[in-house]
Amino acid sequence: MLISRGCLSSAGPAFEGESCITRSSVTASAKHTRDMFADLDLQTRYHTTGSPDPLIGFYVPVLSCAVGYDRVAGYFASSAFVTAAAGMARFVAGGGSMRLIAGAQLSADDIEALQGRVPLEDALARQLSERLDLAADAVAEARLQVIAWMVRSGRLEIRIGVPCDDAGSPLPSGARAAAGYFHAKFGVLADAAGDQVAFDGSVNETAAGWEHNYENLCVYRSWDAAWAEYGAPLAARFDEMWDGRLGPGWKIVPLPEAVRDRLVKLVPDDWAPPARDPAEPPPPPPLGLADQETIKAIRAAPATATGVGLASAGIEPWPHQMAIARRIVDDYPKSHLLADEVGL
Repeated sequence: MLISRGCLSSAGPAFEGESCITRSSVTASAKHTRDMFADLDLQTRYHTTGSPDPLIGFYVPVLSCAVGYDRVAGYFASSAFVTAAAGMARFVAGGGSMRLIAGAQLSADDIEALQGRVPLEDALARQLSERLDLAADAVAEARLQVIAWMVRSGRLEIRIGVPCDDAGSPLPSGARAAAGYFHAKFGVLADAAGDQVAFDGSVNETAAGWEHNYENLCVYRSWDAAWAEYGAPLAARFDEMWDGRLGPGWKIVPLPEAVRDRLVKLVPDDWAPPARDPAEPPPPPPLGLADQETIKAIRAAPATATGVGLASAGIEPWPHQMAIARRIVDDYPKSHLLADEVGL
């Protein structure tokens, strides 16, 4: 689903195992006025205790530009979806499409049911439904609704990774360490210009509420030299996972219909995604006429020679300082170099 320069198919549905976004998808998305990845001031590392945090500094601006998003979200759970949907409202508004992979492990009871010839989809649906906690706080609920809306609209496809033994039989929880492909969380995004941004990092999704999660991201840009060593392997790794080319020990299956139906029921038929992520700070209120006039006066003050800066200073200047300041104001826009007795 992701695109690179020179990698655009001319037609075809979004989800037929393609590794590129179709040209029609890119054209439709490009109609929206938006920046491209190269226009953003992206850092190479973000963490939740830093400034800016990952939501405001990375997810919101990058997803505002993206037309394609591939994401591995750890194990299937509401908390994983809430984390993966950070900033997703901006992505939805831009017309983007997404592929998401989540892992799952079956219980011993599920394995016994499989041995009794219960279909894997039924056993998996029961396990996943138990992990889809629909009772959430306002922000988590809003993000889950965005995920559900995208699934219903055909703009998000979800596949599930199940650990298996060498014979291809699903393993119960605890029989295999919760590591490997579905323990890591990473994503690869593409914009309409063909550039890509990948991120890799750790997310603690088991904290007491998504807002307390600790997240540490490393970011790689396709126009940087580091892309070939760090970003491109992530994009290739996702395609391997999506196509089920994981080697022995894993099986990739579509999201069971029962789980999809339960997820889709999160949103009423007439529900539309919000324009902003619910955790984004509100935009500043518009300036009133009086504030606008004040700003204009401040901008024009240097050319008025009124000494407005002297009047509003937090100190009272000495007479010789006033004389120098007045001379500088009167000579505007001529430049002056000021120094004290030691040359500072």
